[in-house]
Amino acid sequence: MSKINLAFLWHHHQPVYREGPNSSHNYAMPWVRLHATKDYYDMAAILDGFPKIKMNFNIVPSLLVQLDEYAKGLAVDKELELTLKPANELTAEDKIYILQNFFMSNWNTMVNPNKRYRELLQKRGTHTFYNGSKRILNYFTENDFRDLQVWFNLSWFDPYWRKTNDFVKNMFQKGTNFTEEDKHMLVALQREICGKIPFKYRELQDKGQIEVSVSPFFHPILPLVYNTEIAKIAMPKVTLPEKFSQPEDAREQIIRAVDYYEKVFGKKPNGMWPSEGSVSEQIIGLLADSGIKWIATDEEILFNTIKIIREKTAGQIPHEILYQPYTVTKDNKSLNIIFRDRYLSDAIGFKYYNWHSRDAVGNFIKYISDTYEKSSKENNFLISVILDGENCWEAYPEDGWVFLTELYQRLSDDKNIQTVTISEFLDKNPPKVTLKKLWPGSWINANFGIWIGHSEDNTAWRLLSETRKFLVEYLQKNPAEVTDSIKQACWEQIYIAEGSDWNWWYG
Repeated sequence: MSKINLAFLWHHHQPVYREGPNSSHNYAMPWVRLHATKDYYDMAAILDGFPKIKMNFNIVPSLLVQLDEYAKGLAVDKELELTLKPANELTAEDKIYILQNFFMSNWNTMVNPNKRYRELLQKRGTHTFYNGSKRILNYFTENDFRDLQVWFNLSWFDPYWRKTNDFVKNMFQKGTNFTEEDKHMLVALQREICGKIPFKYRELQDKGQIEVSVSPFFHPILPLVYNTEIAKIAMPKVTLPEKFSQPEDAREQIIRAVDYYEKVFGKKPNGMWPSEGSVSEQIIGLLADSGIKWIATDEEILFNTIKIIREKTAGQIPHEILYQPYTVTKDNKSLNIIFRDRYLSDAIGFKYYNWHSRDAVGNFIKYISDTYEKSSKENNFLISVILDGENCWEAYPEDGWVFLTELYQRLSDDKNIQTVTISEFLDKNPPKVTLKKLWPGSWINANFGIWIGHSEDNTAWRLLSETRKFLVEYLQKNPAEVTDSIKQACWEQIYIAEGSDWNWWYG
């Protein structure tokens, strides 16, 4: 019997948090720095203990840039600024902010397991904390605030660091009465880890254990940047803003991503996870021209492309349809494309966190084995599991370490399942079926409704269009007044504004 091919693709992304030059903390949020110690490094490093496991990771270039700025000490968020401020110099305003924001995590998995952190939360109260509640400051000592400054950062260190780093291990054991030196050493370690992340992924890719793919540079929804009218296919009744269509911007986002990837990893990427799994026929040529060989998206894109509606078949999709690679062709340009199994991907992302790890892994492997048994057992049978590589672990005990350890060990021992890098699989199993059409949509509802159609989203597209038009006209009328560096900075702001995250929160 041929083996079951299993491809994981963990997607690493954060919005661009960098703000303007007039703020002392030039990053709006701390999530790049905190996820660096909680997810990005250890998701790769855990594989050192499982040499049989092959894995795929997708990393957005703008995330790599932000990690680099933290590593070099160029990035400062307000939480970092208030972490480093001596506890005896904190103002009442500082203390209010700390009490409001230094418990920003999953209390069940990141606060409550740590005795001192839990005590501080109980002292503050688990109710909504309002800015006017200054009376509570009388109950907190200087030592309390210093401990809270440390615990907010320390709780975002994955168990990997407790196992491999003596300083982190000792900090968890110490638990309280931290010093100012402790804080500075912890932040220095955060910056060091930010700098080590790309090197770890390159190391594993160079030895063939992982493949790193890429997304468009600032995480735009490429089909919408190419032409917002494409949204009507999946949403015929949608109200759209005036057409925004900038294929050259879509191309630039791709080219910048490929070039930056090559700078970091020493070669061009084979694969791309288009932001939010967003695809359309129009972007195929742009991707193929850039040297991208494969892309991935959600199963519902495939079902809509070939006109299969899962509900009408009682959920029984012929397994050969989903679990194989395809070629998609447009205007004589082609890409390979794979489609994720939504059940397995969402099971890890939203379901297994409150299961015992043994039961969760057992359910995962049984689903794969049962699915394969119902198939014709072709050699090119590929199950793709694709999801965010950072967001789900906060809900898991031990940041998902126990679950992933159990999963990777069981897969290492399984004689019928082999994990693969996507390019390795495609080299050995080129697609047998070509799609002449491709449904335009994302991995969310197989449409673009998150990013366009609501009034706030449409306003954002209008403002983007007006700003871009103003920039183009100004540069044309005043070519001698704008230096190349300013021109580049202006265009970068346009490309950042094309990123998906703004509209994610608007609509």
